[in-house]
Amino acid sequence: MNRIDTVYQLGNLVFALSGEDQVLPHLREELKSIEIKDNKRPALIFRFGKVLRNLDNGVYASPVICTENEVLCAISGYFYRVSRENDALIVDIQSNAIGVKRRMFPTIAKIRDWNFLLPQEQLAKNFMYDVFDYLTQIQNLGLRQSYVHASSFTRGDRAVAVVAWGGIGKTTSMLKLVTEDNWKFLSDDLGLVDEDGVIYRSPKKMQIYAYNVEGQPKLKNMLLRDRPMVDMLNWYYRKARFGIKKVRRRVSAEELFKEKVGVSDGLTDVLFIERAAVKDFETHAITVGELASKAASTVMREIDPYHTIMSAIYSVQTKCIIPPYEEVHGKTKQVLAKAFSSTSPLLIKIPLSASPDELADFLRGLLR
Repeated sequence: MNRIDTVYQLGNLVFALSGEDQVLPHLREELKSIEIKDNKRPALIFRFGKVLRNLDNGVYASPVICTENEVLCAISGYFYRVSRENDALIVDIQSNAIGVKRRMFPTIAKIRDWNFLLPQEQLAKNFMYDVFDYLTQIQNLGLRQSYVHASSFTRGDRAVAVVAWGGIGKTTSMLKLVTEDNWKFLSDDLGLVDEDGVIYRSPKKMQIYAYNVEGQPKLKNMLLRDRPMVDMLNWYYRKARFGIKKVRRRVSAEELFKEKVGVSDGLTDVLFIERAAVKDFETHAITVGELASKAASTVMREIDPYHTIMSAIYSVQTKCIIPPYEEVHGKTKQVLAKAFSSTSPLLIKIPLSASPDELADFLRGLLR
């Protein structure tokens, strides 16, 4: 490896970043909490640099060119080639050039962005969501671990995963429980759990919207404290102009919670939350198999554009180094079923009008 290589461990998955690219400093900063110094062999390597844009005997199906052994993909500001060397998945990747105006006037580009990110930071975010997530999930499954779309937190002898489809209120509730009730953060968005039921801290930055801190002065202060004036102006202007769902900030757990961040713990409670036409909060037993099925389907939605890429590949190929949707979905369900097998999961139905405060209060009572 060259001097800028960095190696990371996410649960049982060891992966590496190498090469040179405008996004690498931002990726290394985001992933620094799971960086390791051990000389472990990576199962996944992202090699940044120039990528040849042709593939001998490749078949084209936008956004990919593919053969059975290699895939070229152009999506989300990146062009990359996926191949295998021995047992490792190799991703040769190059970010797109930033336009002249955005390169010459980065501050203006940042002010216009609803995340308040520089162009390079926006590309780094795209990498995490649109490249990193689905490729790491493919490798996760071979190591008997899987992502789970959950806000998770730990305290004392309990570790809780609140699993839900997006927009249910799990993030806001988690923020309140960590900041007000001394739980430690483990994950938001995609957590990682292995077959033994150990859930690991997620290194990915959280995306905190204005609606997550609406009516939450303590949370709002934690998110916006010490930000420069132009950042604050962007926040309040976008909130007034476009609404609370159109302004957000990406922030690391350490930046937001300081010392209230865990590392890993054995799951004791798994709660699946869904909004329904009910008058009051309802708690129902749910089997591990039912929970695993719901949770796996949610994960598959969260690792898009995987489905788009797979649909393109398997429209022109019958075999590929990237496994088909049905295989990844099935293995995700199997891993999650084993991960949840030592718990007694609950299905919680919440009223359509229930606020995050009400959900957090209900969870407090449930988790006493």
